[in-house]
Amino acid sequence: MPKTNAKHDDCQVFTNVATELSVKPRKSGQGRKSKIPHIAQGELTECSQNVIFPQVTVAPALNHSVNSTGNELQIDSTKTPKFVKFSEKKESSLKLCAFAEKTITLAGLDIAVEDGEIPIGPYMKDRTLKRIRDCSKWVIFATPENFEKLRKIGGFVCNNAFCPICAAYQSRRDGLKYCIMLDGAQDLIYVNVLELYDLDTAVNDYVLKAMKHGVEYVMFELTTPNVKGDKLKDEEKKYAKAFHNLCRWFEREVPEYLGFIRKLEVTYNKQKIITQDMWDGTGKYNSPWKYKFSRMGLKVGDRNPYYDTYHPHYHVIMAVTPDFFYTDDEGKECKKITRELLLEKWRYYMGNPNITQVHIQKVYNKRGEGNSATAEIGKYVAKDSDYLHSPKVFKTFYESLKGTRRVTFGGIFKVMNTLFKERKLDMYYPIDETVYKWKISYVWEGKYIENYRVLLTSEQAADIAGMKYSEANDTDDF
Repeated sequence: MPKTNAKHDDCQVFTNVATELSVKPRKSGQGRKSKIPHIAQGELTECSQNVIFPQVTVAPALNHSVNSTGNELQIDSTKTPKFVKFSEKKESSLKLCAFAEKTITLAGLDIAVEDGEIPIGPYMKDRTLKRIRDCSKWVIFATPENFEKLRKIGGFVCNNAFCPICAAYQSRRDGLKYCIMLDGAQDLIYVNVLELYDLDTAVNDYVLKAMKHGVEYVMFELTTPNVKGDKLKDEEKKYAKAFHNLCRWFEREVPEYLGFIRKLEVTYNKQKIITQDMWDGTGKYNSPWKYKFSRMGLKVGDRNPYYDTYHPHYHVIMAVTPDFFYTDDEGKECKKITRELLLEKWRYYMGNPNITQVHIQKVYNKRGEGNSATAEIGKYVAKDSDYLHSPKVFKTFYESLKGTRRVTFGGIFKVMNTLFKERKLDMYYPIDETVYKWKISYVWEGKYIENYRVLLTSEQAADIAGMKYSEANDTDDF
């Protein structure tokens, strides 16, 4: 998108982007690979605080919906469940900026103070905070008549990994991307790889093995005991080194191994007291903690010994040939790598005999729909509800995750990732069958206000439904 020094022209660029439905590819000025920008992308300019929106004349009837009896109903789209979630993310982004700015100067150092906590370290730059603060200050969504889905087609995004809005979209993009990669890898046994892709792909050792034997998937989770905030960065480095060595063991000792997708996730334990949900593994807890607590002589209502600790862990999807699974004498399906063996190896490479929890299971992939593994591995690296608990907690997350490789690919998934970036897996995109009706513009003024609403033509609605994914763009439903 061309830039100009004229403030009015800058603002006009925003309005043009907001009303178009397609743009041509461009190259980044930082020397990155060519990406296809979405109209949801804009460049932050000085006028972004006072964006000029196009004056759209809308017939009064377009601001209403009609029920089955023919009566017109006034619908406030900012009150719909989906938009309320989006608004909450915007409020979280402003809270993040407030935390990062909550500093005093003492002895020449910037020190954040919250309830007596004094974390010391680098802060986000003012320019970064400005971009986060301006993220989605104006936004345009396409929605069906019932507002049950929001597809972003306009607005400025900051693309900061800590921005709650951008992180939410990144999670959805990642889940979609992994579904496409898994479908593409499983189809290698059926297609002419040389004709469909290229020579480099066709002669890759992992691809050749997949073409001959086929591809199945297994998911596992690697953990260690919780750590305090000052140990989190070092623990993440140990994880990375241990996982690298574990993959080398896979390559040497597991002939069915084909590759992996590895995602880092960090959670924060902010529960001071042991609750019934923690004990039973209900609510937001995936598994019961009662066995762990009972061994410590603890019960519901006691102080939680894991309070104010951090839990880094890896979610991994591993591609294998079908021979990785076999049936035992009792007719039960088994895996070449058992939970006990995985735990033994993870303890060894982490150098920590106190590790007690790892998990491994087969993944049943549904073409075009994904699976539990892609849903799990596509989640947030860190939830904003965790890192916005307090300024100190935010600082810990920020300093430990900044510059960390959160997702890595190996083996056949490194090949599929390259094909995805080159747009050679576009045939695996799921079809969006949503019938979009409205294009609605919103502006943030302490809360979101509906700026205008227009009825989409059938051609515009079809173009929006057919929009493809790009790594730089917002996509699909919020």
